[in-house]
Amino acid sequence: HSLEVAHKASLVHTSEQEESLMRWQELAEITEKKASDLEAELQKVNLQIEENNKIIELQREQRLAAEKELEKTVTALAELREQTKDPVEKATLLAEATAKTSRLEAELADAEHAHFERILWYKAELEASQAAAATAGQKASEQAEKIQQLEELVQSQQETVAEMQTAVAQAESTLETKQAEWHTLHEKLAEESMGLQTVIREQKMQLEASDNEVNRFISETSAQGQHLAEIQNRLVERELQLKQAIAQLRQARAMIEKQNQAIKQIQQKAGERIRALQTQIGQR
Repeated sequence: HSLEVAHKASLVHTSEQEESLMRWQELAEITEKKASDLEAELQKVNLQIEENNKIIELQREQRLAAEKELEKTVTALAELREQTKDPVEKATLLAEATAKTSRLEAELADAEHAHFERILWYKAELEASQAAAATAGQKASEQAEKIQQLEELVQSQQETVAEMQTAVAQAESTLETKQAEWHTLHEKLAEESMGLQTVIREQKMQLEASDNEVNRFISETSAQGQHLAEIQNRLVERELQLKQAIAQLRQARAMIEKQNQAIKQIQQKAGERIRALQTQIGQR
């Protein structure tokens, strides 16, 4: 019964370890999905960054074009100042050129300000996305490491449980073998004991017959001293044989008791071994 309980306990322990591994695998799948989603989000951010870089480049080109246009306007304004002789026409052209220059300078300043703010915003977004990706990557790596450690632990515990099951099976087989040997020895000793008891009964019957014979001879004649002495000698021999038979019976009983003690020790050691295996299984 105790071996069956130990076997069931080992099966329950193995089932619990398998359930724990399944839970960790589910957690790993969720973590991997989160990492995949975050990676997809990071790819989107990278695409957005590329688009933003294109926009920034376009703004830079526009700013350069505005700067060139401003330079052309300033150059044209200077040329007008040198070439135009009519004061009214010169004033009109200068006013138009000055207005255009002011407008271009304002547009250039606005473009530079927008360009600077967009760069700062994109930089902050990029740093936040990179930090989130790094954190998610680290968590995914930690989860993968934990899962690997748990798989190794489950594998080790499964091997330990298998070893314990093998040890329990061996102990069970050894106990069955010892029990079979004990039954065989017990039957053999019982047969020998019955044989000795039969011999003792026969000796007692012979002794009783001798006593009857002695009494008969004594009652028939008291003068046959020699015959009586012979009968008494035979009686002594019968008593000696009876004592020997009794000694043999006692020796056989002592042997049976010794074998019973040895069998009890074997059963006790087997029980201790089984309880130790049960304790090891329970601790795991």
